Amino acid sequence: MSFSTIPASKRRRHFQAVEVHGDGEEAKAYTVCNIRGEREQLGLTQPVSAGRLTPIEVRPLQTMSGDQHTRLSLVDGSSERVGTVTSQTLDGKVCVTF
Repeated sequence: MSFSTIPASKRRRHFQAVEVHGDGEEAKAYTVCNIRGEREQLGLTQPVSAGRLTPIEVRPLQTMSGDQHTRLSLVDGSSERVGTVTSQTLDGKVCVTF
C-alpha cells in the first residue's frame, strides 16, 4: 500500500507501507519507507498514525507481455550480460536479476 503525506514543508511526499500495525482496514499505524526503501530519517516518527497518511493508488510499473518479463542486455566493453527486470521503484530504478 502506498501513501502520501504533507509535512510541515507543505511538499507532498510518497511512502510505501512496509509493516501494518493492526488488522486490514482497522490498522491504526504503519511503518513506512521512502521510494528508495529507507525507513530512517524520513522526518516522521515510526510507526506513523494512519490519520497522518493519505492512501494513493500506484499502478504496477513492471508489466509482462504474455508470459515474457522485461529483459535487458548490458554491454561492458566486449562482454554482454542479459538480465530480467524483477522490480521497479517509484523513482524509476530497476532491480535486474542476471
